[in-house]
Amino acid sequence: MAIVTFKSPKTQLIETLENESTELYNLMDDFRKINPKPRLRTFHESKETRGLENSKIIPKVMVVDKTSATMGFEEKVLDMGCDHHQLVKFDSIDSAAFEILASTIEDFVEGAEEQTTARLTTCVIFGIT
Repeated sequence: MAIVTFKSPKTQLIETLENESTELYNLMDDFRKINPKPRLRTFHESKETRGLENSKIIPKVMVVDKTSATMGFEEKVLDMGCDHHQLVKFDSIDSAAFEILASTIEDFVEGAEEQTTARLTTCVIFGIT
């Protein structure tokens, strides 16, 4: 009798996101083929995080360090100056991490108008409607 076991989706996701994961590199390579020069900003923590795993306290770890936040494009990699909990959940809108993210979004919104205008101008010049 054969026994089949499946990994939980959570375990598969964590393995995919591990440093030097083949699956993660394949995903980035696929993305690079679709958009070779994306305008990206990635974020990483600079403080270690203490967490709980199976009700046991685990040692402090860096979950998203600069290396794992870097996708290999010409992106800007931004240090959020926080631990992982503060990276994914802001204490308030006054937190430094939130201000970095909000400023980044504002830059993208401002740049979107310029990019859209340039694309539309190109379409008009070449008679594309």
